[in-house]
Amino acid sequence: MRSPAFVRLFIALWPTDTVRAAMAEWQSQWLWPEHANVVRPERLHITLHFLGEMPSERIRDLKYVLQPIRSQPFALHFARSEMWLHGTAVIRPDNSPTALRGLQARIGLALVQADIKAEQRAFRPHVTLARHAADATPPQTPPDFQWEANDGFVLVNSLPGGRGYEIIERFGA
Repeated sequence: MRSPAFVRLFIALWPTDTVRAAMAEWQSQWLWPEHANVVRPERLHITLHFLGEMPSERIRDLKYVLQPIRSQPFALHFARSEMWLHGTAVIRPDNSPTALRGLQARIGLALVQADIKAEQRAFRPHVTLARHAADATPPQTPPDFQWEANDGFVLVNSLPGGRGYEIIERFGA
């Protein structure tokens, strides 16, 4: 099977099954409006850099510059939810460890090295729970779970037509 000419890529922290289950359990306690686009549990993650659509042959370059990057273990404690612009419901950690910020910055430098435009927005670690959910009601009890991020980061392809995500490769562990 031939690979598509273009892929839609991002680099992310991918939770363990245990962390994902905790997120999904808390996500299920929300009261979502009918028009909300709730993120399926298998898609929950923290985006480090959104790359967007690019030629599929650039994956090789990405692998080359990302391979040497190492991720130091760190813990994220999720304790708050927020509603962002356009009704994006997110959960955020109440901490932003130096190891996380450093990893995100090192990846950004590697992207520049590969002549790939790095994310320009300020990094705000979060997990998106739903989009178009401005009228959603969060649970009365705030989130309270820990994510021990010690297995590196991933390069992910967002499959066409909303079919899901494909992890292309893991790095940094």
